[in-house]
Amino acid sequence: MLRVSLWGCFAIVLVACGGRRARGGPGDGGVDAPDWPVGTEPPADAPMPPCEPDIVVPFLGTACSYATTQCVSGCATGDCYVTCLEADPNPDCIYCVNSNLISCVNDLGCQREWNAFVCCMRANCPEGGCAETACGVPNRARVDCGTAVISNCGSVDDSCFALM
Repeated sequence: MLRVSLWGCFAIVLVACGGRRARGGPGDGGVDAPDWPVGTEPPADAPMPPCEPDIVVPFLGTACSYATTQCVSGCATGDCYVTCLEADPNPDCIYCVNSNLISCVNDLGCQREWNAFVCCMRANCPEGGCAETACGVPNRARVDCGTAVISNCGSVDDSCFALM
């Protein structure tokens, strides 16, 4: 399913771009760095790093144009889908899809993994573009969790697309 393959890609876009959140954010003073060295595996019994919850709220409304709706309907790959979203003139288009998918998987049990990933990115990769190298362990944990539950999200991003 296309949404499963896109899960990791969109989550990184939201964090790297400093997406809108209900609370938390760069410089909020409440986020601690992970308590294991960057790029290493934590012990199996290690608690997740202490971080403030980073609640991603769903986007309400239609943000993507009808042309983007037509474009994504013809996609068979994640790259095609992302290209269509990035071509939309409204920056809220990709944000809408991003936030709705992230909100859904977090509601289905991945909030803890998301929090650890965002915490790591803020501490080790504030400019984005280094999720795999600087935050590989929490990134893999959140992708694995999201991949396991995203099929239960149905069409949460459909509301982002214009019908006509």
